[in-house]
Amino acid sequence: HGVMNTTDPNLKLPYTLHWNFAWEQSLGREQSLTATYSGNAGRRLLVQRTLTLTAFNPNFSDVRLITNDATSDYHALQAQFQRRLSRGIQALVSYTWAKAIAVVSSDVVSNLLLRGPSDFDIRHNLAGAVTYDIPAPASEGITAALLRQWSIDTRFNAQSALPFNIF
Repeated sequence: HGVMNTTDPNLKLPYTLHWNFAWEQSLGREQSLTATYSGNAGRRLLVQRTLTLTAFNPNFSDVRLITNDATSDYHALQAQFQRRLSRGIQALVSYTWAKAIAVVSSDVVSNLLLRGPSDFDIRHNLAGAVTYDIPAPASEGITAALLRQWSIDTRFNAQSALPFNIF
């Protein structure tokens, strides 16, 4: 049994639109708060559909048809708090609420095209980092040169789980 590959005769070039809006507010000289909305829309995305034709023609088990039947949408609200260097310490905390929806997440599907959460849809993401610049030693020489401009970083990240399908 053979597999036949073909494309939709009306296949068009896929495209993605992207937009965002940001607002930043200074909280004194050393701190700031930023809120951002970001979104994009993928249209006429390529998808390879696998159609089984053995009932109609036993010489072909499958036909792989490439079409523009896929779409995707992403929307995110991002908030960030940043404290700039003060007494050797700087900190950054950010939170993202996002939603990724698509007809398909991979480029190969069977007959059925369903719109729903993407395979990479992570709804909640919280991240943070703190950096401490270690004070330089007062001495001179090679020891001071080796011990100058060091810092300690700590980072954390927590996110919601990826979606999964139950069959």
